[in-house]
Amino acid sequence: MGIPKFLVPIKRNITTLDLLRRRFEPYVTHTHLITAPEARSLLDLRSNESIYVQRRAQGMGDAVFCAREGWMNAADAIAIVWGDQALLSEQTVQHAIRMHQSSLSRQATVPLTRVVSPYVDYIISPNSGNLQSIRQSREGDKCRKSGISDVGLFIVSTNGLYDAWNNFNKVCCRGNLTGELNFLPFLLYLTKNGWRFQSFKVPNSKEARGINTSADLAFVRQNLEVY
Repeated sequence: MGIPKFLVPIKRNITTLDLLRRRFEPYVTHTHLITAPEARSLLDLRSNESIYVQRRAQGMGDAVFCAREGWMNAADAIAIVWGDQALLSEQTVQHAIRMHQSSLSRQATVPLTRVVSPYVDYIISPNSGNLQSIRQSREGDKCRKSGISDVGLFIVSTNGLYDAWNNFNKVCCRGNLTGELNFLPFLLYLTKNGWRFQSFKVPNSKEARGINTSADLAFVRQNLEVY
């Protein structure tokens, strides 16, 4: 499309970035936008926003840590959201942040929802609620016909997070098909190395729909009810 997905118009010149700003405004003190070099000049930043450039497309895990100088020592936790989650609701954002604040341990809080033919599929232990694995169709994994997806939102403690990322990079494998340093395998790494994983069910599975194709964009435009 030539521009970042969060700047694609959804309705009446409203972009996904406009929607996400409104959803998060009551709950965050500062926003760090990560984008490609050629998109930097397209952004009109607010006073509580900073921009960081991912110079090469190396995956969403790498993108998150491009902004580490901004968030690493500035907050106890960060809210990570993919820039194409136009249908993410404020209720989900609020619930995730409040749930995360209820514990002081190193943890990741991830809203989940059940979807048909998921893009990613979270395998959760039915007994303990622990995260066992994450399948990614874009990396060649076989997802269930009816599986569990995130909604593109992750609340993660910052204490020890960058050290964990460095350790992860020493032992991890890049994506089987994309060759990228992605965030979801890192999330699984955290849970297997002492971090607490907690989740809750998002009742509206439409919130999981990102914008990867023209069909996705049409779906989002049709289902966007409130701005």
